[in-house]
Amino acid sequence: IADSSIKFNYDDLPSYAYIYHVLTGKEVYRGEYFSDRCSEYIYNKGTITYICMQLALYMGFQKVYLLGVDFNYKPEKGNYFFDKNEYVMTQEYIQTSDYYVERAYKTAKKYADRHGVKIYNATRGGNLEVFERVDFDTLF
Repeated sequence: IADSSIKFNYDDLPSYAYIYHVLTGKEVYRGEYFSDRCSEYIYNKGTITYICMQLALYMGFQKVYLLGVDFNYKPEKGNYFFDKNEYVMTQEYIQTSDYYVERAYKTAKKYADRHGVKIYNATRGGNLEVFERVDFDTLF
């Protein structure tokens, strides 16, 4: 669980839960930050997928397959963490978010390429075109 949520009650976590230190903000979103020190900190750039990719590479995986990354946000659907009455995703918010999330994916790709790691997009459909696509049905 990231240590960045002000609404989360960390005291109620079970003893086996791990709290990791997350770095975020304008500088992180605008820069090309990718953690190779996940035991100390992880960068958040607008999508949990980015955090998961950092963890996978930190753990030594040489191939990473993204599944179900549609990269297709819609303002009328609200947001996973908030209901429509609490938070409205405007088209401007989505365009800004998409821009930074796509930059995050490009940062992950650059980092992976520099370290000899392959990240594949095995999502059926979707709008993410940063990573080489592979056919999900051929993987298993």
